Amino acid sequence: MMYNSLMSNTPPSSSIDRSSAVWAVNPDGTLRSIHTHHADHEMKAASHIKLILAERLSAMVKEGTIDPKLSVTVQHGMLGNDPGRSSPVDVGMSVPLLEAVDNALRYSSNTDTNLMIQAMYKPLFDEGKKQFPHDATKAEQYAFDAITADLRAHGYPKTRLNNFLNLHEDHQSERWKDQQNTNVTTSNDVGVAMQRLWDKDSNVIDKTATNALQNAKEKLDPTSLGEKISGTSIVKAHAGRYKRGDTEYISVGFLNGNGGEPLSTFQPFLDEAYKEIEKDKKNLALKQLPEPKQEAPVPTAPIPEAQTPTQPAPMKLPTSPLVGLESVTQPLMQFMQPVISFAQPILRYLEPIFHNVMSATRSLFTQNTQQTSNTRTPPSIPIQATLPNTETETASTQLTPMQTPTLKPSDITIAQR
Repeated sequence: MMYNSLMSNTPPSSSIDRSSAVWAVNPDGTLRSIHTHHADHEMKAASHIKLILAERLSAMVKEGTIDPKLSVTVQHGMLGNDPGRSSPVDVGMSVPLLEAVDNALRYSSNTDTNLMIQAMYKPLFDEGKKQFPHDATKAEQYAFDAITADLRAHGYPKTRLNNFLNLHEDHQSERWKDQQNTNVTTSNDVGVAMQRLWDKDSNVIDKTATNALQNAKEKLDPTSLGEKISGTSIVKAHAGRYKRGDTEYISVGFLNGNGGEPLSTFQPFLDEAYKEIEKDKKNLALKQLPEPKQEAPVPTAPIPEAQTPTQPAPMKLPTSPLVGLESVTQPLMQFMQPVISFAQPILRYLEPIFHNVMSATRSLFTQNTQQTSNTRTPPSIPIQATLPNTETETASTQLTPMQTPTLKPSDITIAQR
């Protein structure tokens, strides 16, 4: 695989501790792992610690807990390896915080990284001195334990900061021979810092992340990023973010060689990262199927507000045939009421006269019929005519027949023509 050629040139008695990871950056900003090799393994770190500290400082500025315009004074114990720094610094000098961040990321300056640590966590160092006023080592360790807790609480679970990034000659002490007394992190933690740094909109990284991370292969590959520890251990680190097509990728790598074996290049890391990126790019291209075409709906003219149709009210049907005539008969009845009231007394006065005439006519007709047949029959009871009661409009109610006397033929005189 990626380290076969490298391992073939390594003496059997020596060993190389390695860790690497490659991620694709999802559209929502999360990371999708496409290759890992001991990505969660703790590695001695100096250069990669700078990325994590820069991201944490950027978050503090955004939270308002630190002023990015402040300057930091170089103190004893903060001088470190400063490859490529434009101007040297010495104890007592004041350095603007933004300049320190830029130098730490652009040139991997240890002194500027120590200034960042002092500015970010000054309250913790002050508290350590209060807790251990007569023991500077314990006071400093108190502060670094608290710094480690802060980093782990903010998304870096396996990063540990135990001390400032000091000069190489300081590493000759027995303290630095113990892995527990060195600064460590993992490929996974560094990948998180890379992604956060890239996406943050803060003045802290306007020029640092843009200038230092966009060209990560060129900026972070040189041997100046290696850390020589105790004269026998060489640590190299690599981090980069690349764009292939429409997808961006992050790669992180560590090499820690024990025994003085030559670690002159990061090319195996980069070759493997590029292979995985190209493979992922092809897989994404295969997954990107054309979206189905949807026919556009036929546009319809909107109905003007003034012409918005309204539902007609349902027609009410009459409950009986007579109900529909009320609108016609009622005005007519109101008009006829005075006429009926005037005619009613006259009709009552004429009613008996009418009955008498009718009875006399029937009697005369009956008498003539009897004379023709020479058969006498008793006069029949006259059938009384009935008049409708105009007040109630019922024609079925009969009036009580009036008792009229039977007329004799001699009582009626028939006019002669």
